[in-house]
Amino acid sequence: MNNYRKRFLETVVKEIRSPSIRKMIMTELEHHIDKEKQRFITSGKSEEAAEEKAVAQMGNPVTLGKELKKLHRPKVDWWIAVLLMMALCLGFLPLLAMDENLGFVPHKIIYTIVGLVITGGLILVDYSKIVKFRWASYLGGLFLLVFLILFPTAYVNGFPSVELGPLVFNILDTIPFFFISWTGFLKDKRMNGLILCIFFLIPFLLFAFIGNVLAMLFCSFILIGMIVWAEMARLKKIYLLIMGASGLVISLAARLKTYVTGEHTQETTFVYSNIQEVLTNAKWLWMGEGNRTAAVPEAHTDFALVTIIQQFGWLAGLFTLIVLFGLLARMLFIFPRVNDPLGKVLIGGGVSLLAFQIFYNLGMVLGFFPLVGVSLPFISYGSFPIELNAIVLGLVLSVYRRKSIFNAINME
Repeated sequence: MNNYRKRFLETVVKEIRSPSIRKMIMTELEHHIDKEKQRFITSGKSEEAAEEKAVAQMGNPVTLGKELKKLHRPKVDWWIAVLLMMALCLGFLPLLAMDENLGFVPHKIIYTIVGLVITGGLILVDYSKIVKFRWASYLGGLFLLVFLILFPTAYVNGFPSVELGPLVFNILDTIPFFFISWTGFLKDKRMNGLILCIFFLIPFLLFAFIGNVLAMLFCSFILIGMIVWAEMARLKKIYLLIMGASGLVISLAARLKTYVTGEHTQETTFVYSNIQEVLTNAKWLWMGEGNRTAAVPEAHTDFALVTIIQQFGWLAGLFTLIVLFGLLARMLFIFPRVNDPLGKVLIGGGVSLLAFQIFYNLGMVLGFFPLVGVSLPFISYGSFPIELNAIVLGLVLSVYRRKSIFNAINME
């Protein structure tokens, strides 16, 4: 590369901070200059004259740099960003609906702020870099899981947890670690199917050991959602899909066993009876205290949607579902527009997790699915409904922000 061409390219990319965009633009310009240079040499010009003319033909480097910076500027999907903010705001309704839950509001504010920080931070991070942290994330998740099992400070719904001031960490808080680590493992083509199966089985068996069916279900859905879109040998993919499906069957069988054997029948009948009474007597619009007709357990967590309908009316409940399904629909809209295999794995796994939570929670409310304790994303109280889904949406937004860069590089 002669000095004339070098100065031109350095001036063009001077104001572009992103190394990946800078590299892509320089590759694109180099290709175009070489093509024009060869054309001028063919027409009879010397190599040096052809080079200078090819570079000069590109135009003013400062102006060109500004145009290319604007063209390749990372973008934010504002649909997801706005829907996320709406979902987080709606998450306060179940607490504000009942006086006895007002004490949870400060904690909810903390969880919401943490969720926003997580999402905002992940948007700025290059999602492809998370592959480097696959081992740290996996080992960190296992350490936290074992620590919770061996050194709990309290038990919530019969499962170990650790309390640090206003924050409570439980078994489900380890799920994001495995979500990130498995993304990296699936990207690593050096790993064979047996090793990947073992990495799935270790946390799954620990969850089964303490009887946390919900964590087992999340593990299975994460694996299935990612494997479907992962680029790997067909036989390897089949093995892993069988492993994920087996985990799903075992998880559901463990919960359905309580219904087949008749355990918790009275409790379940009571819960569904009260929910049915609430939904039957609910009005379209908010009716105040007089609208409360039945006591619903877990009113601010698992059945937060029922509380919203009971206290604020069917319109508020339907609007809540529209916002959540809007997030899901937007992720599905983005998915086919992403060509990066890693980006597809992330979005595929994220869609599976979000869809599982929404549909299963709705199924519990309507009495179609067994009571497992699946929370409603961003709406139910607790750190997990916000943190896990904040990570999912943050990574999806990171993929969307850089999809044009990946597509442009792929076209070279």
